[in-house]
Amino acid sequence: MKIRVIKIIFTDAFISPADIPKLRGYFSQLFPNNIELHNHLPGGKFCYKFPQIQYRVINRHPALIAINDGCDIIKKIFFQTDELVLQDHVYKVREKEVSVSEEQIGETDSPIAYKFISPWMALNQENFKSRQMLAFTGDFSVNFHIPEYLGLGKQSARGFGIVRKI
Repeated sequence: MKIRVIKIIFTDAFISPADIPKLRGYFSQLFPNNIELHNHLPGGKFCYKFPQIQYRVINRHPALIAINDGCDIIKKIFFQTDELVLQDHVYKVREKEVSVSEEQIGETDSPIAYKFISPWMALNQENFKSRQMLAFTGDFSVNFHIPEYLGLGKQSARGFGIVRKI
């Protein structure tokens, strides 16, 4: 199966992975009606489906990755963002790098080797109640094609569990 993927990298800003929640907060406030940006439902509830927009730091630059339904929202962001305000710091956005692709996702006949480039946290019915979590990095092989820079597991929208092919 193929999915649409759009990646935007804000190439004139530099942040650390610890700034990803600030990046997510900025876009959540800028576009509060798009739950794909923050997964908050009315009434203080959460949407627990796989995040259609994920926040990243790629080569120290803030980035957004959108799949499927998130692609339409991220197009708006591309054209309407001329600055990033992350807590006390304002980054003027003069340059953005965008890539649009169709990526394969799904079962394969043979295993593919991947590496977690950010810590991965397991996701199950118990660990969404503010429990302390263990996270780890490592390599794994699976007979499933995963697009690069897509995050898996708990907090994947916030930069955890990012995978790359080895």
